[in-house]
Amino acid sequence: MSKFKCFHKISLSELLTGHFHSIFLEQEQEWNQKKLKTIDISRLMLKEIYLHAEGVFGQDEKEAQMFAGLHCIWHLGHIMLFDAMNGYPLLDPMVEWVSMNHRIDLQNDFEQVTALVVPSSDPKFWPLVYRCMLRGHHDAVKSLLRTITLLSEDETSNTPFLSSPIKNLYNLMETIPKFVDADSLSHFKTTWAEWKREAKFIYADGALSSLEVPASFRENLSVLFGILAGDESKILQASSQWQDALLGLLHYTLPTAEAKHCKSLLDLIPDHLKTEMLLDQIQFALLELDIPSLVVHVSSYDLWMTAHLIDLIEKAGLIGKQILKDLPTRKDCSLSQWHHVLYAEWIGSEPQLWRATLDYLRHGGELGKQVLDNYLSHQQPLLLGNDLLEYCEKHQLSESKKTIHLVLGRHYLDHKDYRQAITHYLQGRKLGMVELIVTRLIEDNQTAKDYGFIDSLAPSVLGQSPSLQFLARYKDFQKMYAQQDYKNAGKLLVLLLQSGAAPKSTWRMLLLDALPLLEGPVLVFSVQETRELMRCLEDLDMKSMYRQKAIKDAGDLMPVRLALVRNMARAMVMGEE
Repeated sequence: MSKFKCFHKISLSELLTGHFHSIFLEQEQEWNQKKLKTIDISRLMLKEIYLHAEGVFGQDEKEAQMFAGLHCIWHLGHIMLFDAMNGYPLLDPMVEWVSMNHRIDLQNDFEQVTALVVPSSDPKFWPLVYRCMLRGHHDAVKSLLRTITLLSEDETSNTPFLSSPIKNLYNLMETIPKFVDADSLSHFKTTWAEWKREAKFIYADGALSSLEVPASFRENLSVLFGILAGDESKILQASSQWQDALLGLLHYTLPTAEAKHCKSLLDLIPDHLKTEMLLDQIQFALLELDIPSLVVHVSSYDLWMTAHLIDLIEKAGLIGKQILKDLPTRKDCSLSQWHHVLYAEWIGSEPQLWRATLDYLRHGGELGKQVLDNYLSHQQPLLLGNDLLEYCEKHQLSESKKTIHLVLGRHYLDHKDYRQAITHYLQGRKLGMVELIVTRLIEDNQTAKDYGFIDSLAPSVLGQSPSLQFLARYKDFQKMYAQQDYKNAGKLLVLLLQSGAAPKSTWRMLLLDALPLLEGPVLVFSVQETRELMRCLEDLDMKSMYRQKAIKDAGDLMPVRLALVRNMARAMVMGEE
């Protein structure tokens, strides 16, 4: 599966995952239990991003920059997509967003400018005044204007109020209605409309011509009056960046705007104030409520942000069929699940993030399950076998657990650790591999010492495989033979053949094992036991008649045939029957 080119390196995604992984799981659980709404999750995540951004500010510049960008995106997304659902005006949240995320050191500029002997002579003076006005910092505007002696004299003169442009300007800034002070939205609309009529009247009055100030000052003051009166051309003329222009339009033309109105306001802003930077493109997509563009741009910025933001957007029901037509999707998962899988693949190359990788894949629908199984089988089991098995047990990932057992079984088999190999193959329900291991051990003519691993297998493990049960009994036979307990060894050997516990593939081996006992000085097999051995030998002869190895097998077993005949005669003579 192809990966998007992420703006941040894996180390930073590792940082994000490490910090927010547990929060993601807790919130997902509470969402499933209907204890949290999307706006609650968004608010909690925004708080965590902010706290971490503040914590690293001034310490790690790269990390601080990354978290500043993430906070800017998430904060705006919270306002436009989730908080906007309450139907309140957008102005106050947008003022807060700009203040927190598009920090321009207004205070520092203010102090530098006002410390000058003639502040208005500084090139930054009027741009600073405009910016403060656009952002609604009216006290700062008044403080700056009061540094101009001529304007200050007009303010303090005995000129009738309506004839004093500066008094009117200050009065408009002081009396502009605020939504937080209104009894209701309708009350705010009414008081703001009255204020707006007064601002337009004063702006159109032309009283500025009476001011005895330089023409350039008069022009600058006209811009300030135009901003207050909602003159779009003046607002845009005063703006040096699109954020200031947007706030100016919200403050003075449409303070009751909701999220759905932002696109039309953004369209008024000239292109020269906008940039093609990726972060700006993401913000424009949010302001225009353009979900497809948002997904494309955020995916190029950070996969962690993409996975979590789309997850909340989907939870909020904001992704309809029309939106999905414009995005790459799959039938086996939703859009958020798809991006959970993409993010899991992105962090999956970091061994220390294996648990987070699995958690994101678990939330990736059917596609996530497929990728999870592949991830387990090809990368991590050899390093984290027991931890992964515990994880699968905890989350009831039975198929994944089976896959891990099979991978570990193959690993231990390659290293001749038969106990571990057999245990894992049995847990992985691969009985056929257990049979093959047992057959290989038998064919290699292992000794009782080589079968020592059998003793460490739990009875429940042995009980799952007839071949293992046979191997355990065959080990006992070898041990008895080594201890020269020939009588019991012989009885056990016959019992294995007679009871069917010994697979047919082992009969030839067992008959050859009986040869030393048949030819020993002590009579081991009775007449009945000798007949059982003869029956097994005849059965082998019948089965090998049509095989190419028949002649060789017959040659190998010929000594056994002769020894059985001699043993039968000896047993009958000694009256063992």
